[in-house]
Amino acid sequence: MSCRLVIVDKFYHVLRELDAPEQYTNRTFTFAVSDSPFQKGQRYRVYYVMYSGATLYYKGHGDIQITSPF
Repeated sequence: MSCRLVIVDKFYHVLRELDAPEQYTNRTFTFAVSDSPFQKGQRYRVYYVMYSGATLYYKGHGDIQITSPF
């Protein structure tokens, strides 16, 4: 199973695209926000898909907010 994330700002500009390694089995996904366009206090939308080959298993989205300084 592979996982792909896309994070966008409030204007739907793509800020980051991430791929989990194929052998990834954990239920958490981390990424660094330092040295990036993310700003404290702002909300961002995360879109994700989980797939294997051409088969799509899950897709969805959610919001995240940067709350601590980096």
